[in-house]
Order: sequence, then structure tokens, then C-alpha cells
Amino acid sequence: MKILITGAPGVGKTTIAHALEEHGYAVIDSDNDPGIAYWENKATGQEEASANLSEAWYQEHDWKWRINVLYRLVETATNDVFVCGDASNKSDAFFLFDLLIVLTSSDDTLQERLESRTTKDFGKKPVELTWAFDMNQELTKEILAAEGIAVDANRPVDQVVHEILSKVDERKKLA
Repeated sequence: MKILITGAPGVGKTTIAHALEEHGYAVIDSDNDPGIAYWENKATGQEEASANLSEAWYQEHDWKWRINVLYRLVETATNDVFVCGDASNKSDAFFLFDLLIVLTSSDDTLQERLESRTTKDFGKKPVELTWAFDMNQELTKEILAAEGIAVDANRPVDQVVHEILSKVDERKKLA
């Protein structure tokens, strides 16, 4: 199976990716694996490096996936593969996946995770935090509308991973 795990910044996508890898699963971390995601200027359509992540920057740019790159990575997988990450054009890649999962979290948990994480600076600025809160709601609606499922990521990682793997097993039984 090919599974997308998405969610707002700070919800735990990277943590879940690492946990799934520890369980022996193939994982593509689309936010961190080079060559998959990039910033695109909405006006010009050009790729740009993230320079000044201000409120204006987020209004003028989108975080996007190179669908052709993701397609090659997912389609060559011979076993279950999990893609963990998010992009503004993710719906263009839904056709690649057998199961869509959105990790959900309370705003309090998101804020705590974003402010305390040491692996990335994203989420430390008020504009980034507000954007993450908005994305949390929007992503849930988008994935549920696409017949995906929501998984509560407020819980400990092992419980979240257990539920994800249970949902994958359920889907396999239906196939």
C-alpha cells in the first residue's frame, strides 16, 4: 500500500516518519528529503529559496511538491510505503495513494511542539504559529473530503503509530 500522512506543521509528521522507519517501513519524508518539495513564488511560478519567512512571504509563496519526483519514488516501492509531509499541491498527488491520513492536534499541543522543537525553526514566529493553526483545520477538512481519515496526534507516538498501522491493515482487508 501507498499511504500519505499529512498534517499541519508541528503535528508530528517527522516524528511519525522516524517511528515507522524504526518499525521497518519504507518512509519518504517529503518535507525533508531533498528534491521533493520547494517554495514557489505564486506570482511568477518560479522556485525560490526561503529567505525571509515573513507574513508577506507566506502570502506570496507556496510550499509545493515535485509530483513527478514523488511519483517515481512511490511507484518504485515494492512494499508498503509511507509519505509523510504536506504541500499546497498535495491533492495533485492523491491518485498515488491507497490511503490518506491527516494527523490532527489541538492548538495547544501544536503550539507546545512548535515552540519546543529543536530540529527546525519553523513555528517560532507568531505568523507561523497562526498559519499552523489554520492549516490544522484546513488539512483535516481537505483529507476527510477526499475520503481520508483523521488520526488524533495529541497522544504518545507509539499510540499514534499503532492506530495508523491498524487503519492500514483495515484498508488492506477491504481491498
